[in-house]
Amino acid sequence: MNKVDVLKTISEEYRAVQQALHVNPNYGVASTHFAPLVAEIIEHLKVQSISDYGAGKKRLA
Repeated sequence: MNKVDVLKTISEEYRAVQQALHVNPNYGVASTHFAPLVAEIIEHLKVQSISDYGAGKKRLA
């Protein structure tokens, strides 16, 4: 395995699958359903920052 392979977070195959899935405007919209629960957990734990990996549609912002 070379340095470039080590630095990749996803494979090219997975990237292609995600690109195809995101053509559908309804793909990845479940975040709005979970937003109240996420907000409650953030408040309860007094979270200062959060990383929403894969938040391409940015609906929780």
